[in-house]
Amino acid sequence: MSRIDIDSQDLSFKALCYLIELAESGEIDQLIAAGFSPETISTLRQMTVNDLSSLAGTMGMMSLLLNVSRFESAISARTRRINDSQDLTYLARAGATALLLSEIFRISLTEAEAHLATLMTTDKRSGRPSMPDVGTRDAIHQWWAANQSMPTRQRWIALHKKWPQFSLASLYAVINEFNM
Repeated sequence: MSRIDIDSQDLSFKALCYLIELAESGEIDQLIAAGFSPETISTLRQMTVNDLSSLAGTMGMMSLLLNVSRFESAISARTRRINDSQDLTYLARAGATALLLSEIFRISLTEAEAHLATLMTTDKRSGRPSMPDVGTRDAIHQWWAANQSMPTRQRWIALHKKWPQFSLASLYAVINEFNM
């Protein structure tokens, strides 16, 4: 936990309003557990806006207690969600199949199909995707084997960026052509 002194009158005013909201909503036990006396809570509830504004100007009265590890965890989770969304959009627009999306993102086929339906910019083609010539397929297999240490999602994106003339459905078919 990290303690940060609040030297902003606006923030202090909002914190005081929040304390009043707690008292008004019946959370008095929480305020008492935090060290407020019933008399202080009553006085706070009866203050005018001018009284609260004046009280909020008292510097050094309030601090923010921040759980830094949870804060950093929340930021990391947000960053992962943004990256997931960007990668999902890229893969869908690059012609990934629902099966590939479900493997990469560990989602159901139904969820993958729903994502494709909302992200696809062109009409979905049915049937087996066209395959590159044998030489290109061999080069794709060699690249895939040489880059097996990459995380799966980044590997598929890098593969498509290496051969952008092919849809991910075609590249997926090449990678899995011997797995049938």
